[in-house]
Amino acid sequence: MPQDQTERTEAATAMHHLLAGGWVAQLIHTAAELGLADHFGEEAKDVASLAGATATHPPSLSRLLRALAAVGVVHETDDRRYMLTSLGATLRTDDHGSMRAWAVAGDDRDIGQRVEPFELGDRTRQKFGGIEPAVEQLARR
Repeated sequence: MPQDQTERTEAATAMHHLLAGGWVAQLIHTAAELGLADHFGEEAKDVASLAGATATHPPSLSRLLRALAAVGVVHETDDRRYMLTSLGATLRTDDHGSMRAWAVAGDDRDIGQRVEPFELGDRTRQKFGGIEPAVEQLARR
């Protein structure tokens, strides 16, 4: 079944999106579980203020925010501040038709495996035996 280069490229891109879907769902689930969207206003926020508001480890939250920016949930400014996009606003609890509950319910893993790495930060590796959280792997890509 011969394929031209364009068709192979389109197929590879489609498969990449399918394979990344689980990671993206985990990113969105984690953001929803943390209530991250509710801490954004009209102005861009820095990682430190968002980490304080969500009681999370700033470097870990920074990696999550960069990954969320890569999929369009937040927008990262040139000075590493973040704004909620219209897509991300669907995770706000005060948004009419909010998808937050759906995002929180959409992952069947134990809650500690999703949120705890962001609360523990660098101590995550110690607790989980040196296995790097998937969000950190995705953020480096």
